[in-house]
Amino acid sequence: MRRVYGIGIAAAVLLTAALAAKLVGSVVVLDPDQKAASARLVTSDGRAQPLHRLPGNRFYAVPRLEGTVEVRCRNGEAGLGGYVTPHVATRVSIQPGDGCRLIEIS
Repeated sequence: MRRVYGIGIAAAVLLTAALAAKLVGSVVVLDPDQKAASARLVTSDGRAQPLHRLPGNRFYAVPRLEGTVEVRCRNGEAGLGGYVTPHVATRVSIQPGDGCRLIEIS
């Protein structure tokens, strides 16, 4: 019985965290081919907010700025894509194959 109770608490905590991330907005960059060296959110006036590398070939941040995702790939190329604003969830992916182009997926 204690185990079932513990699993229920863990599920509630994860659900609460997922709901909070949805409400405050987030930006996620998927990197299926592991090409990215870094990712950040950049504004038109040059300010930047770095995205954190997560396991599973992903970058993540809660956006404090409004702007575009910039990804620097290991081959030196850079890719821009996706429109990010606080309180809205944005997901982009690095396009498979050569290059460092981003495609918006939500």
